[in-house]
Amino acid sequence: MERIDVDGAEHLVELLGAKHTRRVYRPESWAFINASMKLGRGLSAPARRIREADAILDFSGGDSFSDIYGNHRFETTSAPKRVALAHRIPLLLMPQTYGPFRRSDIREEACRLLQGAAMAWARDPDSFEALHDLLGASFDPQRHREGVDVAFGLPPRPVAPEQLGRVGEWLSPQRETPVVGLNVSGMLYSSPDASAQYGLECDYRRVVLDLVGRLLQRSDARIVLVPHVPGVGGRGSDVLANEDIAREYSTASDRLALLPPLSGAREVKSVIAQTNWFCGTRMHACIAALSSGVPTAAVAYSLKTRGVFDTVGQAERVVDSRYLATVDAIDALWEAWEERAVTRAELAGKLPTTLARAEEQMDTIAEQLSGYSPVQDF
Repeated sequence: MERIDVDGAEHLVELLGAKHTRRVYRPESWAFINASMKLGRGLSAPARRIREADAILDFSGGDSFSDIYGNHRFETTSAPKRVALAHRIPLLLMPQTYGPFRRSDIREEACRLLQGAAMAWARDPDSFEALHDLLGASFDPQRHREGVDVAFGLPPRPVAPEQLGRVGEWLSPQRETPVVGLNVSGMLYSSPDASAQYGLECDYRRVVLDLVGRLLQRSDARIVLVPHVPGVGGRGSDVLANEDIAREYSTASDRLALLPPLSGAREVKSVIAQTNWFCGTRMHACIAALSSGVPTAAVAYSLKTRGVFDTVGQAERVVDSRYLATVDAIDALWEAWEERAVTRAELAGKLPTTLARAEEQMDTIAEQLSGYSPVQDF
């Protein structure tokens, strides 16, 4: 059980593991969960909770309902959807990206799952268009909606400056020196196959390193490297990528720092919200900045980024690494840095509407959930 605070009230959340694995005999495998629910006996803890559920809310990790990350990731995100539909548990697909799908058979399976959902929300205009295209004649405007990413509504949780070390000193409200937040995707930075897998035109690692170098040479900004998730992990780790950048610019250690590990996304958002400009690749790091009114640019590797930025009128600040050469990508990011004051004013005008939409969509989803009762007959 985990305790979480929502608007000053404490709630208990039960965390249960479930995964797509070839070890189908494991109680946490989706195959075991599905089979035991059909048989009605030998239920694992996840199977019991799913069977008792009034509905299943599924985010697909925000952008993982696609095959660009490989078949295993698609199967992982599809498994809970299949279980929900197989056992007639209302399935609500929360605001997310749909696609892209390279394989026709996977696209057909995605369409089938979408058709069975009680509701499906897209998190931006581009995703909504993709949802509409996937469903074709099955599209229903009452069930298939355009919303915004729920991370826009995530409230920050302040972090004591002493927890941040020198980053806390840099972020002093009285500072005269700007602070840049930089989020690097370890997946793209460290993988030798990234360019081929995602069809990148530019050298992502070179873009990141040259942007840092230009900021250090042509500005007085201090740079905070912000990982998407804590932990070192494997080759695709954001933390390992950050450490490599720090080594490359070890002579500038007085102006370049890694964000110390924090307890959660709300704490990280509170730090991002205090930066003067933010550049990221991981979607929710960028949303943390945009939703805080921080001028933000993104280095994108798929269609998902442009749509989310368009939610707040910032599509032009998306630098798409699939189409731009390395030097052009760096120049576009530098232009975004130089025009940060204009961007801040634009965000101030757009954000209130977007944040209101985030609230309204959750009210609509809550109303939908209130009409469900436990499914008794399996």
